[in-house]
Amino acid sequence: MDQELGSVRVSPQVVAAIIALSAAGVAGVAWLNTRSGQRRPLRLPEEMGRAVRVDVQDGDVQADIYLTADRNVHLLNLGKSVQQEVGDAIQRMLGLGIKAINVYIVDIVR
Repeated sequence: MDQELGSVRVSPQVVAAIIALSAAGVAGVAWLNTRSGQRRPLRLPEEMGRAVRVDVQDGDVQADIYLTADRNVHLLNLGKSVQQEVGDAIQRMLGLGIKAINVYIVDIVR
């Protein structure tokens, strides 16, 4: 039984939530920040989507993620780890391609 039953659409807010939760779970990420540049921690799941800007076009995702890093973390490795984890989550949960995953480290825990 391989018939088409209709369409499935995932809202951009859900894509942003998947990205935010994936990024927040990476070791070395202290918290996510608002994309407006405000350095206020976002810890609640319903807030985390505000830390991500997402664009989906032709089945490919471009994401911008804003975060604060833990102290004494290698920032380049942290950024790469976030890119990897988010990319894996997008492909595993949504089956979408990756155009770009941009990580903006806006602060470090003091």
